Amino acid sequence: MTARRTITLSLALLSSTLIPLIAPAGPARATPLWGEATSVLEPEEFDCLARTLYFEAGNQGRPGMEAVAAVVLNRVRDPAFPATICGVVRQGGERPPCQFEWWCDGRSDAPSEPQPWRLAQQVAKEALTDPVDDPTGQALYFHANYITSSFH
Repeated sequence: MTARRTITLSLALLSSTLIPLIAPAGPARATPLWGEATSVLEPEEFDCLARTLYFEAGNQGRPGMEAVAAVVLNRVRDPAFPATICGVVRQGGERPPCQFEWWCDGRSDAPSEPQPWRLAQQVAKEALTDPVDDPTGQALYFHANYITSSFH
């Protein structure tokens, strides 16, 4: 069983409204999802990650998107969650409650803001091909800082 720790550190330096919650203990070094970095991306998995970054952190800029990408990829690596990005994002079905609200809110999943969408695609590609240190400390959950949670 993996030890878990609660993250009480706000991502204020990374994002003004996202807070990571639970992370396994250990080093926070990112690794490419499919082993060594590659320029070949699975289209559906890439799209799921890019849309998640856009809808969950599109107003947070690069730091918020990087934090969300880290949480998604941390879940993919954790045996308690599905082993694919789309599996993680779609876990729980298309009706609330769900972790990634854009997937289950009943609204259009088409990005409407060109600049944040381009950034989300760029951050998703980088997260999958050239990852950096995990800014969340291996968090598996996050929520907006205006939501009260019993996790922190």
